[in-house]
Amino acid sequence: MKYTEGATRKVFVCNKFVIKIPNFKEYRLFLFGILANMQEKEWSGRHRDLAKVLYCFPFGLFLIMEKAYVIGERMKEDESWLPFSEMIQEKYKNDELREFMLSDTKPYNWGYIGDRLVKIDYGS
Repeated sequence: MKYTEGATRKVFVCNKFVIKIPNFKEYRLFLFGILANMQEKEWSGRHRDLAKVLYCFPFGLFLIMEKAYVIGERMKEDESWLPFSEMIQEKYKNDELREFMLSDTKPYNWGYIGDRLVKIDYGS
C-alpha cells in the first residue's frame, strides 16, 4: 500500500481503490478534510469524468474512491503543466459543469482509469 498526503487529507493507495481520510495535523485541516470528503460524495456520479466514490463513512470521516493513475506522478520534475491545463480547458469549454471541472486543474488532481481521464480530487 502506498501513502500520500495532500493539504487536507491523507490518501492510502490500494490495488483497486484509494482511501481518503482527513488530516489530523490540526483541527482546521481536519475539518476541511471532512468537508472535502463530503463534497466528493455529493458530486460523485454527476459527471462521467469524476472518479466515483464507492463509499463515504458518515460525517466524511473516511472515503473510498476508485483508483486512478495520477497524471502528475507521470510528469517529469521540470515538465510544464501548461499543455495539460490547455488540454483540459479545451475539453470542457462547452461542458455544463465547466467551472467545476476546471477548478484546480493541476495534473495531480487528474488521472486515468483505463483510457478514461477523470478528476480524482474534487473536494475543495
